[in-house]
Amino acid sequence: MPNKKLLALIILVFTLVLVPTVSAERGIGITDPQQTDAFEPTDCSVFNLSSDYECGYVTVPEEHANPNGPTIRLAVAVLRATGANPEPDPLFIGSGGPGGSGIGYSGEASGSAILEKRDIVLFDQRGTLYSEPNLLCPEIFDLQGELLTLPDEAKNQREQEAHQACYQRLQAEGINLSAFDSLENAADVQAIRVALGYDEINFYGSSYGTLLGLHLIQNHPEHLRSVILDGVVPTDLNFLVVNPQATERIFREFFDACEANAACRVDYPDLEQRFSTLVDQFNQQPVPLSITDNMTGQTFDFELDGNELIRQVAGIAYLHGAYLIFPRLVATVERGNYSLLAVLMDMLTFDREFSDGMYMSVICAEDADFVMEDAPLDGVRPIIADNGKDELQSMLDACASWSVEPLPPTVDEPVVSDIPTLLLSGHFDPVTPPWFADEAAKHLSNSYNYVHPTGSHVVAFGDKCVDEIVIQFIDNPAQEPDTTCLSDLSPTTTMLVQLGSLALTLLAFGLLGLFSTVLVLPGQFVVARLRGKPTQQIESNLAAKRLWKIGIGLVLLHGVMLIAFFISIVSMIRESATLQMLFLTSFQPLYQAETPLLLWIFAGLMLLAAGAVVVTVIAWRKAYWPRARRSYYTFLTLCALVIVIVLAVNGMVAALF
Repeated sequence: MPNKKLLALIILVFTLVLVPTVSAERGIGITDPQQTDAFEPTDCSVFNLSSDYECGYVTVPEEHANPNGPTIRLAVAVLRATGANPEPDPLFIGSGGPGGSGIGYSGEASGSAILEKRDIVLFDQRGTLYSEPNLLCPEIFDLQGELLTLPDEAKNQREQEAHQACYQRLQAEGINLSAFDSLENAADVQAIRVALGYDEINFYGSSYGTLLGLHLIQNHPEHLRSVILDGVVPTDLNFLVVNPQATERIFREFFDACEANAACRVDYPDLEQRFSTLVDQFNQQPVPLSITDNMTGQTFDFELDGNELIRQVAGIAYLHGAYLIFPRLVATVERGNYSLLAVLMDMLTFDREFSDGMYMSVICAEDADFVMEDAPLDGVRPIIADNGKDELQSMLDACASWSVEPLPPTVDEPVVSDIPTLLLSGHFDPVTPPWFADEAAKHLSNSYNYVHPTGSHVVAFGDKCVDEIVIQFIDNPAQEPDTTCLSDLSPTTTMLVQLGSLALTLLAFGLLGLFSTVLVLPGQFVVARLRGKPTQQIESNLAAKRLWKIGIGLVLLHGVMLIAFFISIVSMIRESATLQMLFLTSFQPLYQAETPLLLWIFAGLMLLAAGAVVVTVIAWRKAYWPRARRSYYTFLTLCALVIVIVLAVNGMVAALF
């Protein structure tokens, strides 16, 4: 009997002392969620992710009302908090579309400061890229390049045929397409939460993810600590029928942004009339254009008319900073130069990771309950209204053949809640304009609603100001975040219009001049040797020699830092399609990204250039060096100043301070 008591005592001590100690050493702690058997781990390479993540699948019913029926698997990737004392409530990220891959947010999530305190959970919604089954439609995306080559009537026919082919294939595979809707999607979020062992969660949704977030609030509020809606789609507003109105608005914002800026008014006068003229000209005589599918290398030759120009520019408006390039895009197209337009179309036309089948199932179940008369077209210019009506009719036709069960009318009711909610919008958003968020906020009594003055569609993750607001809100949803940084932002095209051919020429001049030292300095050494004069005896005194070493050191270091500067830029644009597009037109958006490395390098360039100026002044006043050397060093100093000035007037100073 004593032995049993001793054994019980040992077990008790182990439970109360050793187990918590081991857990703490492993970084688990009592707040760490314990994954359930519903989470099936898998190698992260399956999702094209690194080992920094914990990856797996969560199996859920195809229809949650039928838990014993067929099942599907949801792809999930978790980034664990990096801090010593993480909070127990993670951030779930709901992607847009519907049909976009949530695991595609991995780049933004891995660099977020949110990770210091909280886990971040990425998941592919049912029917999207890595979940099983996915509803990708190669029948549709293989057609994208070909569609541009067809007239509108034939284009609509081919689209309908492609949709029908995908629908029939998915049905033949035994997939219940009516099960892929927003209500099932919201129930999936709860299933993932349970599988990962979390009690409360914070939910971030972008674009369609905001509609998912609102359904989550409406149907599963119990475990929601806070909600962030970015690019808001209200439940009680059909975004399809107001899309022509939203398109009209974004063109108006583009025109007004240029008109409000003195430099843009001078460089691009009558921008609205000039764009309207282009549309009319293209409709009368379409222009030949080619775009390339970078995945396959296939090139598509087609003729671009005015209607398609409208549609393409509206698509470009999704990209951050599009308002900056719009004036230049108009000017280059006027001159018959279509290279920038073609590059932008390349970026936007081909997407093989988007689930068109998921998009169709969600939209047809939730938003296809409209008639053409529902579209508010007052004040919409005729060409945009006509395009809009064609697209609405095309959607009605597609949903007629993509037969899924409609959701109940209750899904169109406004969501009423007091859950802490942060609503974010971009002023230049072409599809979910800020007034969408205003509509949703009317019924969210505990919400904060903000507009990013220069943002486009979806503004969090990557924008320093918005990210700070998001972190404040998640840390304390009951307290209004400090949004002072938003007031410091304002739309401008000044940086853009000043970076023209003159600026680029000056930049090239400065760079070439500065790097002439690679030839001149060794050449000087060789000449001195041939003349029998050691280089250290060229100067007449020690002060002159020291000044030369200091001056040349400043110039050479300036060159090294310039190399680092442009390597940083190349690294940035390689990882961002948006920056690739903007880099074709202006450096300024790179600076707006506020990458600390770029800013520090630019500050160093300014200081080195200032030091070179001081050395030049001393050299001329003291006449330390021969006139040829003084002249050459002055030339190098001017080159350094030209580079700094060109970068400064194109946005670096504004970003630095």
